[in-house]
Amino acid sequence: MISYAYTPEENIGEQISPQSVIGGDTRSKVLNPSVSPYSKIVFIRTFFPNGYTVRSSGVILGPDLVLTCAHSLYVEAYGGWATKCLVFTDVNGSRPNDSDGVSTIKMTIPSAWRTSGSSGSDWGYVITNTAIGNQKGWMGFGYSPTSYSVNYTISGYPLNEPYKTSNDNYYMYTASGKISLSSDGNMFDYEIDTSEGQSGSPLYTSGQIVYGIHVLGGNHATKISPTLYNYLVSAKNEGIEKWSD
Repeated sequence: MISYAYTPEENIGEQISPQSVIGGDTRSKVLNPSVSPYSKIVFIRTFFPNGYTVRSSGVILGPDLVLTCAHSLYVEAYGGWATKCLVFTDVNGSRPNDSDGVSTIKMTIPSAWRTSGSSGSDWGYVITNTAIGNQKGWMGFGYSPTSYSVNYTISGYPLNEPYKTSNDNYYMYTASGKISLSSDGNMFDYEIDTSEGQSGSPLYTSGQIVYGIHVLGGNHATKISPTLYNYLVSAKNEGIEKWSD
C-alpha cells in the first residue's frame, strides 16, 4: 500500500538528477533545497538532558508529520528523551538559528528501540506545532517496494561535505543507487554514499515514495513496516483534519 506525495505548485522547479557511480563519493550538492523533492527534506536539531545537541535529517510526510530515526530522539547515554526538537526547512549553507526552527509537540519511537535497539526499530516521527507540509509539501510512503531494479535516492544533511573534514556543513547532499532487502526483512542494504548527519534521511523513489529511513553507515535503512505504515497514515490523517481549511 502507498500514501502519495503532495507538492504545492510554488515548490515545483528545476531539480538535480543524481547519478550513482560505485567506487567514489557520488553525492551531489543540492543547489536549491526549496524546490521539490528537496523542500520536503528537513534538518533536525535535538537537545538532550546531559547538554548534548544532536543533528540529523528527516522528511515531511504530512501537514505536521516528520519522519526521522529513533536515535535522534532518544539516546539512553544522553539522558533518554530529547528535551527539545527543532525542525528546519530550506537549510542551504548557513547554520540555522534555533529561533528559526519549527518546534515539535510530540515525539514517537517504538518501545523496542528503548529496550533493545533491535533491527528495524530505529524509526521515529514528530508532530510539528505548525503545518509546514502545507507550505513545503510532503512525500508519500509505502511498505512494499514494487521493484528492486530501479535506483533509490537518499537526500539529507551530512555533518561534513564530501572530501572535507570541517564539522560545519549545512548543505543538503543527494545520491542514488540500488537497494536490497536484508536477510531478516527489517532493513534495506545499499552502497549509496552517506555520512554522519544523514541519519533520518528518507530512502525514496523517483515518484517520491519513502520506503526506508537511513540509520547506519555501511549502509542500511530501517524498512517501513506495515505497522509503522499504519501509524504514519493515522498521524498524517490527523494532521490533514487539524490543518484543513
